[in-house]
Amino acid sequence: MDKASQEVLRWSAVARTEIGATLISGKSLPERALISPRVRADRNRRCMKNMILIVDDEIGALTLIGIMLERGGFDVFKARNAAEALQILEDATPDLIILDVMMPGMDGIELCAVIREREATLHTPVLILSARGDAESIIRGMEAGANDYIAKPILHHDLVSKVRHMLSEPA
Repeated sequence: MDKASQEVLRWSAVARTEIGATLISGKSLPERALISPRVRADRNRRCMKNMILIVDDEIGALTLIGIMLERGGFDVFKARNAAEALQILEDATPDLIILDVMMPGMDGIELCAVIREREATLHTPVLILSARGDAESIIRGMEAGANDYIAKPILHHDLVSKVRHMLSEPA
């Protein structure tokens, strides 16, 4: 019998004992007391998905990147411009932000600088994912505070791998 099965059996026995004591004493037992701490931690880890904010004015790119990340196991929030992104950031702090450079109004590099000025997102990893792969754009993006800059198009597994890597790095 493997360790996981032994753990389940052990906690089942504990639960039966505690439930029996509960029935005798008439006091209620919290549900979480019936779940092994290891099982509870594993359940929380599986239920907790990293939240990624994607900002791109092209609806096709926004949808495609969103699908790639959702299939990779991430929760995705989408914004079509800097104003929408800043509104989302008022209510939530994502675990990672992906920005396009070329957007109407405030571009992705300017948005990155604004993100770095905010206390809540000061250490949030920022990935610039753009069709502009020229040296000047890359330098501007990195100087604005981006953690990485990747040129489009990008393959599904490359994007998911890059995002996972960036989330595992210390801030």
